Amino acid sequence: MFSLHLLFFLSGTMLKYNIFFEFKIGPFPMTFCFDWISWYFGSFVLLISCLVLVYSNYYMMGDQYYKRFILMLLLFVLSMVVLIFSGSVFTMMVGWDGLGIVSFSLVIYYSDKDALVSGLVTIFTNRIGDALMLISIFAMVGSWNFMSFKGGLFFTIGAMTKSAQLPFSAWLPAAMSAPTPISALVHSSTLVTAGVYMMIRLEQFLSIFGKPLGIFSLGTMLGAGIVALLEKDFKKIIAMSTLSQLGLMFFLLAIGAWKVCFFHMVCHAIFKSMMFLSAGTFIMDGDQDTRKKGSMMKLQPFSSTVLVFASLSLMGTPFFSGFFSKDLALDLIFSESFNIISYFLFFLGCIFTVLYSMRLMFPSISKMFSQNESMFNSHLMTSLPMLLIWAAVAGKFLSKSLFMEEFNLISFPMKMVGLIIIFSGTVFFSSQLVSFKKIPVISLAFLSGHFSSQTTLMLDADSTYTEKGSKISFSNTSNFLLESMKMEKETFLIWLFPLFLWGLTCML
Repeated sequence: MFSLHLLFFLSGTMLKYNIFFEFKIGPFPMTFCFDWISWYFGSFVLLISCLVLVYSNYYMMGDQYYKRFILMLLLFVLSMVVLIFSGSVFTMMVGWDGLGIVSFSLVIYYSDKDALVSGLVTIFTNRIGDALMLISIFAMVGSWNFMSFKGGLFFTIGAMTKSAQLPFSAWLPAAMSAPTPISALVHSSTLVTAGVYMMIRLEQFLSIFGKPLGIFSLGTMLGAGIVALLEKDFKKIIAMSTLSQLGLMFFLLAIGAWKVCFFHMVCHAIFKSMMFLSAGTFIMDGDQDTRKKGSMMKLQPFSSTVLVFASLSLMGTPFFSGFFSKDLALDLIFSESFNIISYFLFFLGCIFTVLYSMRLMFPSISKMFSQNESMFNSHLMTSLPMLLIWAAVAGKFLSKSLFMEEFNLISFPMKMVGLIIIFSGTVFFSSQLVSFKKIPVISLAFLSGHFSSQTTLMLDADSTYTEKGSKISFSNTSNFLLESMKMEKETFLIWLFPLFLWGLTCML
């Protein structure tokens, strides 16, 4: 796969013409399109898949059904490759349904009740979009080609279900029941990006459905950012960060910037796969609670460094791959003629990105206790450094090769907006850290995910906490304070719906 990545990537940089290849299976034509979009994205899908396979040798070591897992993983990648290089609706549906069926098998891989429920939520939600896409196919007249669509609305909704946009977002955190290597593929370059990739291919619909698409994507970006700040499960925080970035991609599609969306999708695939693979080493003990992860930089320095680099790239820190795509996205969005409410909501979503990125870095740099043990494996030293190199150079290299300089549309003072967002989120996070230092348990609760419906801080009435030689006693009053601080995510998100309606009213 790595050789194919190099072959496809080099071919993509030199390819100037679109190549179509077609053969028939009975009456159905299987058409494949080889252009710069499919070459670029296909090459990175193969690169990430190759490194995930290497990582699986480490993560799934000793698993009874390891060979079955690898076979399903290869089928999953094959389905995505068919979707990427598809040149007709029939070919696309083969890859699309393949992703849905194999993803269900992978989500229920651990064969317990929770995994089965998560798998059913995943496949049923995606089947809603699949059914709408089939209805849209019946609306086509005499052709399987993309250019002759008439059922664009249903295809747009189908893309939204596959990429977990509102109101179809529930399946994405449920899919976290799958093993971490699968989560790395799903959230970086395969399942959730299938909807974004299809909308890039169907760019002619963006001018028709751009406004409602922008409203739902902005709501997804805000909602996912809020939930990411409330979660305490390591993998679900990363899942919510993926959902937030998918909202950003669909918002770019809504304003017609499909090329910038493609650029950010490729950069996001690189650092998000880094994030999942490095986080997977933290949770190999079976515990995904962020409150029990501390001092990871000492226990697992290499994985912690990779996670910090991936989080910095997710924030859009200068000179990382995420900076080039996000800075370009901010250029385009702030050059559009939106109202002030839309700008404010988007700006707020970007600040949420900085905050939950710093939450992901916190277990690596904090001095909290940890139940993890120090571990090292050669498979980690094979897979993660390659992604680390691409995360360092991909942004600038792809911006040059995709001719992104033509999108620099705003003045230098406005270019500082991205740095202002990073600075604002950092200051807010640091202020919370400093203010909560006086009450260490509250600091631990806030920064590590105490505000969650599934979390209870177990403290006795006369328990003590010691930090730097100072002893703090917790009485019944302080226990009552801690209990009152707990917020149900469902209750907290009640006000998100009026906020969403407010933004909807302002944008119409």
